[in-house]
Amino acid sequence: MQSGEDSAATPGEAPAVVACSLCQSSLTLEADVSPQQLVCPSCGLEQIWTAPKPPEPEEESHEPVVEPASSDPLDRWLAGEPIVVQRSRGLKRLNRWRRRHPVRSAACATLVVTLVLAIVVPTLGYLRVSEDLKLKHFSASERQRSDERARQELLGQVREAHRQRRETEAQCALRNQEALERCADVASQYRMAIAQRLADQSQELADQKPTRAMQLAVESLGITIREGQSPIASAHQNLRELLEDFGVQTLAGHTDKISSLAFSPDGRRLASGSYDETVRVWNLVSGDVVGSSIVLRGHRNRVSCVRFTPDGRRLISGSFDSTARIWDLTASDPSATAHVLRGGAGRIGVLAISRDGEWLATGGGGFRMEESCAFLWAIKHGSPVKTPIALRGHAARIRALAISPDSRWIVTAGDDRTVRLWNFAAGNAPTSAIVLQGHRAGISAAKFSPDGRWLVTADHSTGETQHTARVWNVAALGTSDPTVLAGHTAGIRALDVSPDGRWLVTASDDSTARVWDLTARNPAANPVVLRGHTGAIRFVSISRGGRWLVTGSDDATARLWSLGDDGPSTTSVVLRGHEGRLTALAISPDDQWLATAGEDNNIRIVTLRLDSLINLARERTLLAAAKKDSHKDTK
Repeated sequence: MQSGEDSAATPGEAPAVVACSLCQSSLTLEADVSPQQLVCPSCGLEQIWTAPKPPEPEEESHEPVVEPASSDPLDRWLAGEPIVVQRSRGLKRLNRWRRRHPVRSAACATLVVTLVLAIVVPTLGYLRVSEDLKLKHFSASERQRSDERARQELLGQVREAHRQRRETEAQCALRNQEALERCADVASQYRMAIAQRLADQSQELADQKPTRAMQLAVESLGITIREGQSPIASAHQNLRELLEDFGVQTLAGHTDKISSLAFSPDGRRLASGSYDETVRVWNLVSGDVVGSSIVLRGHRNRVSCVRFTPDGRRLISGSFDSTARIWDLTASDPSATAHVLRGGAGRIGVLAISRDGEWLATGGGGFRMEESCAFLWAIKHGSPVKTPIALRGHAARIRALAISPDSRWIVTAGDDRTVRLWNFAAGNAPTSAIVLQGHRAGISAAKFSPDGRWLVTADHSTGETQHTARVWNVAALGTSDPTVLAGHTAGIRALDVSPDGRWLVTASDDSTARVWDLTARNPAANPVVLRGHTGAIRFVSISRGGRWLVTGSDDATARLWSLGDDGPSTTSVVLRGHEGRLTALAISPDDQWLATAGEDNNIRIVTLRLDSLINLARERTLLAAAKKDSHKDTK
């Protein structure tokens, strides 16, 4: 026997218990005795136990030293020889136990196998199921991704198809729209050709068949109105002549030349100033316009200009008697309550009122330089101040004066060929002016565009000097040169700017008016020349709605020009009736009336409403037809 694996002793110490080599019974060892002879109490086998040698340091082996078993211990024991106890290994011991206990070992093996199978088989099944599930999940994910890719591709195709369809529809709609526009243009041109033909026929029949001519003129104008086009001038002219003086009022009362006309802001009243030293206010909605007129007396010389305040409650007049008068039209006797403004010895020839009604500017001059001065009056609150602000600097008579729409700038210009721009921002009294030079003759007209961006000035002379209008950029004064508009062969008498600020019209002694497009890259290029007058054009005005352009001339006529998006028409309606040259002209703010004054000392009020003319013409046509039928029935 040698040391066994059952011993709990460490190497070099005697184990407390060893197993019998034959029956595996436990044998108790004595401490610190080696070798020892042991006798198994169970089987009686004598055995010798030898303590194992301590392990060598370098190998540190814990294996007990066992004598080599040259022969089977049982054979030695049967031979009566002592046996050395050998330490048995686990597998050998298990094998011997299996041989001694076959049933138990079989049961244990069965149990172990059963347990292993009970653990392994479900585990393998679980792993297999898990793998199957993973595979199915992977397959499902792949299918889902594949389906999503297919769906996205399909959606892309659908979107592309929709995009192509929309593009096709848009192209078709655009082609259809273009085709419709072409058709509409062709149809409009055809209808306008019919309108022109009707207008021509109306002129041909005017003397022989006036009723038929009136019908044709009405049809022609109706077509142009429905088409949104400018009325054909010949049809308009013929209709006015056939209707004779319908829509025309003649206002008589002044005993001398009428120098100025002005409508009230509501268009219901008209003011006139005359060389007879009076101002008259005409109530145009009264049944008796002449009889209900108000005569304002007080000036001691000719009245040169009249203007209503923005609220329409007061009227301001300027005179060559060196005074301006403010007439309160709400008073029972405006002449008795008039405020007299005296600023200097010079004659007042022009005046302007700020858009907010707070400031009044007057200008003029005389034979002396000190008389060529403009004055600024505060008139909004109660009575006007008695001491005005003097704007000095001109060396000759002031003929043009204007206030910018924002009431910041006041412009004065005159015979000294200079334009002076006074900055009146924030209510500060201007002490110096920006002097604009460049005109070669005395300046006759100056006006701001409605948006205040441009200042337009024009000169007038009877000599051979070039006659020009100049357009100044108010925001860039001193840093940019003005646009020079040349082309007139005689002095420019008047100018006006359309409400949208696009069109500038200049009127000249050369019997023409020129219309310039201020929005063009080069406004000086290709102006529209309006011809027809046989005398100098002294007055020009554009209606508040921008539809009509009116010129007044020394040939005793006013001409009505249609103004559209493409510019003015080159044919006009001639408005006759005055004896002698025209002396004043004005259009009502509602574009309903045109007022003209002539050397015959009369005022003519002409309606500008085509619908009124057309309605009257239809009524007269119906009356003529009714009379004709009645005459047939009588026969």
